[in-house]
Amino acid sequence: MKKVHLYVLVFCNLAMSCESRKFKQYDGYANSIKSDCFYGFTQDDKGRFFTEFLIEDLANNQQIHPNHIESAHYYGFNWMENGLLHAVGFIDMETIEDLKLKQTGQHQAVKNLVAQYVKSVYRNQTKEEIERLNEILGGELLETGANGIEKRKNANQKSGSDIYRNEYVEIKEINDYTVYNLKSSKLHTVIGNVHLILTAQVGPYGNVEESLSLELAKKLATKMGTVCL
Repeated sequence: MKKVHLYVLVFCNLAMSCESRKFKQYDGYANSIKSDCFYGFTQDDKGRFFTEFLIEDLANNQQIHPNHIESAHYYGFNWMENGLLHAVGFIDMETIEDLKLKQTGQHQAVKNLVAQYVKSVYRNQTKEEIERLNEILGGELLETGANGIEKRKNANQKSGSDIYRNEYVEIKEINDYTVYNLKSSKLHTVIGNVHLILTAQVGPYGNVEESLSLELAKKLATKMGTVCL
């Protein structure tokens, strides 16, 4: 029995019976990787699948230290290897329902809507796109009152540090779509109808080893693809 299966059994026994948990079965549209089990980790349980047991292989027998902020559903781990800090973490998860994506009309030919969404949002921007975004943030959103504040908040969440830094590297042939940002150390991987937002970093903030971080991100994305197998 694979490790992940053992983990699911242990988790169900500790938290509640598997019968009462009732993982949602979701067929999706055109998914090459199973994502059903992620639907069992939503709301208060979001991110709880991201355990030391799940990522221990990445640490190469080094001592792993937890770094969680459970109130924010952040689950992270770090370890020292070859004198360098290694850190991985779960940040957030979005389902096709969260994103309100539907396979209708013009999207009928799209193989995976979540992958298409992530590919279109988390990517390197052209000079013109960056200039336009700066105009929006500096001009159209300079409104007063609660409405303006909310618009700026939403724009900042969408743009964030990721979009401003054209440092995205597409990682091919891992899951349904995977991309990594070398500057923010954020990893976006699509598994079926689920978008996982993770972090993978080697080296301390301000002195990150980008090539090693990319390799860690690839390993982490590959590991995520095994969660529901």
